[in-house]
Amino acid sequence: PVITLDDPVNDTSFNNNPNLQGSTTAINLTITDTNLESAWYSNDSGENNYSDFISNYPSTKYGINVTDYAEGAFNITVYANDSANNIQEKIYNWTIDGNPPILEWISPNANEKIHLIKEVRANATDALSSIGSLWVNINSTTSDNYTMTQEGNEYFYNLNTASYDDGQYILIIYGNDTAGNEGRTAPRYITIDNTPPAVTLVAPL
Repeated sequence: PVITLDDPVNDTSFNNNPNLQGSTTAINLTITDTNLESAWYSNDSGENNYSDFISNYPSTKYGINVTDYAEGAFNITVYANDSANNIQEKIYNWTIDGNPPILEWISPNANEKIHLIKEVRANATDALSSIGSLWVNINSTTSDNYTMTQEGNEYFYNLNTASYDDGQYILIIYGNDTAGNEGRTAPRYITIDNTPPAVTLVAPL
């Protein structure tokens, strides 16, 4: 028999929370053979075998429900045999990750007064998945999202404050991981001041 993994991609991480939009709740496979006899799987390296595939799948399609799997790395071994007792075996590996990345401010400082070009920088870590991307948002407006550049575990964006009027603004950094979890920093207040001090001649006149 031929066993093909449809999704999710092997050796990746995903969130299996069925209440989260975009999560992965099943391992989907295609198993074909002219004389297919049976198919089964194991999630403990063959110690226990199961054939409780998700019902109502189309012919040749098989689904394994993973909504109750614990967070962390796991593997599934899929087996199939035909009427001539030819057995095929495939092993797949994934990581379930239900936690967002940890994002920590580096700069600017809280309540800092900034002007001209100011670097916005944060540190991002994730225990089970890779970091996907980070972006900084200003005042919670969708038009003011700026993608940050990776530099090791740190991400930065050079904010051109000349694009904004002088005043107080709220910065929030958002980030996601490859499992689809999204995190954010606490809001950080900054004040943009690009107006030079006024100088008035008092004396001599």
